[in-house]
Amino acid sequence: MSPVDAADKIRQIEEMLKANGRRRSDMTLAVSPYTDPITPDDLKRYKDSGADEVALLMRGRRASEAELIAGLEEMARELRRTGGQAVNNLS
Repeated sequence: MSPVDAADKIRQIEEMLKANGRRRSDMTLAVSPYTDPITPDDLKRYKDSGADEVALLMRGRRASEAELIAGLEEMARELRRTGGQAVNNLS
C-alpha cells in the first residue's frame, strides 16, 4: 500500500474507532509497501499518514539464515544511510 493509500485507510479506521467510542491510541497500525520499492521519504510519508509501523519485505529467496540476516542488515544500512532520521523517528 502506498503512503497515500495508507493515509486514506488510516483516516477510515480512525473514523470507525470514533464512531464506536474507541481511541486511536487503543491500537497499533502497521502498513507495508509489499514488494514496491521504498525510499526514506516514503517512510516519512507513512509516518505522516498515521502509521505506527512499516513492514518491509525482502525480495528473492535467501539460501541460508546468514544470507537472510545479511540482507536485512544491508536494507537497514541503506535506509539509515539515505534517510536515517525517517527510520529512527517512525516509532
